[in-house]
Amino acid sequence: MGNDHRTRVTKILIRKAFTDLLKKKPIQSISIKELCEAAQINRGTFYTHYADIYDLLEKMEEEMM
Repeated sequence: MGNDHRTRVTKILIRKAFTDLLKKKPIQSISIKELCEAAQINRGTFYTHYADIYDLLEKMEEEMM
């Protein structure tokens, strides 16, 4: 049960950092390193949940539909 909560919190942090960065620059200019620093997670954690930045965007779009 604890892992599910941590996973949700981690994804929220990633998505918030991503949307904040998207407000400042185009997706092509956002690096995984920069995103992870903004979300305060390590790169391995990002890749546990997403293949790349476009996978993150696609999954966010799917959830909105």
